[in-house]
Amino acid sequence: MSILIITGGKMRGIIRRMELDKMWGFIEGKGTGDYFFHAEDCNETKFFDLHLGEEVEFDFEVTKKGLRARNVRPLSSGNDPHSD
Repeated sequence: MSILIITGGKMRGIIRRMELDKMWGFIEGKGTGDYFFHAEDCNETKFFDLHLGEEVEFDFEVTKKGLRARNVRPLSSGNDPHSD
């Protein structure tokens, strides 16, 4: 039995659920469904630095279990001149 994994390019979405104690969450893709992610999928960012409702960018895979986000990172860089 083989497992088909299809990888895709960069996507954007909003974090809609996070289970902090289990270190996983879901990102609502823009018109593409929900993507599961785990703390190990946050390569450039620490899992606990992400927040509900935050817009993120990520790579994705289509796996046997469904859509999976990889390399999750926030879109805001913290250098926004309009933030207080």
